[in-house]
Amino acid sequence: MLRRTAALLAAFGLVLTFAGTALATGLQQETPISWDALEHQGTLEECEADELEYGLQPGDVLWHFILIDGESAGGTLTAEFDIAGTKTDEGSTTGNATHFVVITGEDSLESASTDVDGDRLVLSHICSVPDEEIPEAPVAFLLPIVALAALGGYLFINRRRVLDAV
Repeated sequence: MLRRTAALLAAFGLVLTFAGTALATGLQQETPISWDALEHQGTLEECEADELEYGLQPGDVLWHFILIDGESAGGTLTAEFDIAGTKTDEGSTTGNATHFVVITGEDSLESASTDVDGDRLVLSHICSVPDEEIPEAPVAFLLPIVALAALGGYLFINRRRVLDAV
């Protein structure tokens, strides 16, 4: 009787263990994915909209994930990054797609999954806001100065020739 009870408890424990993992969807793309991976960069329109909606600042990187055909609305995305560590987001569902957004700095995505079972989870796009740079003196600014100095040198040499000739 004791063996039978222990076996039932062990089987029940296994069922609970696998039931929790069955209701999840992992990222379809191979990882790691760098923040500047060209194939994942968003369009200008997507990134401008994301920058306004999420108030992105210089140095921010936005990662937009989509879960297709989730079994329930919402859910939580868990994403692992090389530098930022674990980040989560509660999804928002529109039609048959649940959207998740995570904001980091310049980083690499190591893995991502949801707690909702769905058809597939994809990284839709990445948008980054470049750090503000202090601009160097542009060539267009330096060119007139160099031209003026050359003209002044030319006039000075010609004036000297005229004075020497007299």
